Amino acid sequence: MLLGGEAGIGKTTLVRTFCESAEPTRVLWGACDALLSEKTVGHHVLSILRKLGVRTRGQAAAEAAKQGIGR
Repeated sequence: MLLGGEAGIGKTTLVRTFCESAEPTRVLWGACDALLSEKTVGHHVLSILRKLGVRTRGQAAAEAAKQGIGR
């Protein structure tokens, strides 16, 4: 999921509430502030995938299909 919007509208509160309600599901959270980070959002997504043990595009596609993502 990608969530965007103006500063102060409650994005972080929304995501925190969602994550708390998702227990006991494991939630991996990444963020990127274009003004403060030298790394792009894509870098953070790849980092999360590596933490999940996904090393190739094929593995990522297979995991997404297994989870029903991308339908």
